[in-house]
Amino acid sequence: MQKSQENLEEKLSIPVRESTHSAPLSLMSIPQGQPSEPPGMNAEFLLSLIDPRPLCIPFNRKRVIWWLALTGLIASYAVLEWQTGITSSIHHALSYSSLPLMLLLLLYEPLMLAFALALVKYPEPEPDRDPLERAEEGHSKQDSAELTQELVLQREAYERNQALVVLIPCHKSIEVIRETVLSCLPHVPPKRIYVVDNGLEEIAPDGTHELIRTINSEVRYVYYGNTGNKTIALLTAIQYIHHHHPDNIQYALLIDDDVRIPRQYKVRYDFFSDEAVQGIVYPLRAISDFKPHSLLTRLQDLEYQLSDLDMAFLDRTHSVIRPHGAASLWRIKTLIEVLLHHNAVFKGDDVMMGLILQRMRTAQGPAKLRLDLNCCFETQAPHTILGPSPNLYEQRVRSWNEAQFLYFWNLSLKPLLTVWQRPCLSLLAIKNHQLYNVHAQFMHVLRLPLLIAFSTSPVYWGMQVGSSLLQGLLVAGFNYLKLPKERRNDWITVGSYPAYSWLNASFGTLSFLRVLFVSGPAAPYPRSIQTRIQHHQLALPNVAPSPKTPASDIQSQKTAMTHLRSHGLFRPSSLPRHDETQEAIEEDIIEFESVERRSEFN
Repeated sequence: MQKSQENLEEKLSIPVRESTHSAPLSLMSIPQGQPSEPPGMNAEFLLSLIDPRPLCIPFNRKRVIWWLALTGLIASYAVLEWQTGITSSIHHALSYSSLPLMLLLLLYEPLMLAFALALVKYPEPEPDRDPLERAEEGHSKQDSAELTQELVLQREAYERNQALVVLIPCHKSIEVIRETVLSCLPHVPPKRIYVVDNGLEEIAPDGTHELIRTINSEVRYVYYGNTGNKTIALLTAIQYIHHHHPDNIQYALLIDDDVRIPRQYKVRYDFFSDEAVQGIVYPLRAISDFKPHSLLTRLQDLEYQLSDLDMAFLDRTHSVIRPHGAASLWRIKTLIEVLLHHNAVFKGDDVMMGLILQRMRTAQGPAKLRLDLNCCFETQAPHTILGPSPNLYEQRVRSWNEAQFLYFWNLSLKPLLTVWQRPCLSLLAIKNHQLYNVHAQFMHVLRLPLLIAFSTSPVYWGMQVGSSLLQGLLVAGFNYLKLPKERRNDWITVGSYPAYSWLNASFGTLSFLRVLFVSGPAAPYPRSIQTRIQHHQLALPNVAPSPKTPASDIQSQKTAMTHLRSHGLFRPSSLPRHDETQEAIEEDIIEFESVERRSEFN
């Protein structure tokens, strides 16, 4: 057996078994023990919901002005109510004129879903060939008999993905990062996996680095301390990669620290034959560490797949407008451009990346994304509503929905009113999608006033129930008639989905109230990373991943330096270093500038 393994290593040029400091690939199949189900409620989190301190902390001039403005609006309404009885007038007007409009608003989402169901087609699953049949393509039958399916698939993937690197941004991820890294190993060599840790602390606060070393000592790890920003950390890491591999690394797969790359994953490099395509978006499936998956996890899984249906409809017209935050693949040069123009705000960062890309143009027309429906990436989903963090309330009220309200102009309204240079059909699909986003935000704002105004109206409640029933029928049709069998959910999940939609709608309204009274005054509105670097307001971290790129792998640095110079970023503090000393960087710069001067002289 030992001799057989040595032969396999020699033939495939990949390690079958790592040293004592790294784990073999077969660890992925070793059960790690089933964690216990967490409680549905968490007392500490529930107390945080009624904590009044966020209403006034941080206390600054901006918050004082914000509260004075809100107080003025409330006082003005109170005066109008006392003088004119404005509430009764509004209620009377709404009773006669708004019900048809409300019906139209309620039907907008079901109509979009029905349209997508009619036009989207899911690909047939690719049958998995026999491992010996795969091996016969490049080996004799005698050799094939020695090859395991796992190693054959790994060899094929390594050969196919020679131009690919995987980046995993993370923070305090010791509980989830192991499975994520292991899911990458069948697709790229460990030295092409970069775990990009970042935080406000000077030293990494947990043992993520040590854990990664036990998985495979060749996986690259870097901690950007005193940063605490995912976008800045990613930009620094991707510039390091482009600086050291300007020619042979062309694509970067970004995945969150709790995402699993599927075993059957294959990069659709054929998409990039169109020069306008700058990235690929992937569908998501919601999973949990707790088996069997709870109803809440299954409902989120169905929600993600409905979102991917909408994305698939946009893909039919080459109109995908944003990546998923959990998994996307990019041309490296484009990714650097997008991150440089990003404002580095975490909330809504994936939407912002898509909006930046929409404004970019290529020789073949506007830059665009494509959707690959052939495989789904799995991501950890909250398994409770109000339980231990992270829970669904935190994810929706304090993050996803909150971002849409805090940055409503930048993420929703401004895109709707600008960027019209698109082919007609693509433009129509994009603007309809953006109009729906604006519609969803207004529905969250109007939901509470309408509920108060029509709480006793049978017509109002009839429309609400009818809309939910229509949604339920469409979701059932999607699950049983459109989705491939392996992606379908059970009938309990499908039947519960309208109630889950009501829960999400209430979270949207709560998020609006949170922005109004808590987070609105504290929201940051920074300029782009590029602008801040040019004005010396920001310097990228100057730390190299470990283990460092071997000297034999380092390509010419001229490409990276020219790129930085073209953006006005050519400063020693902005260059990711490949040596431990700042002097080495300065020597590179001096050498590069002298080469440029000689070129200009000649």
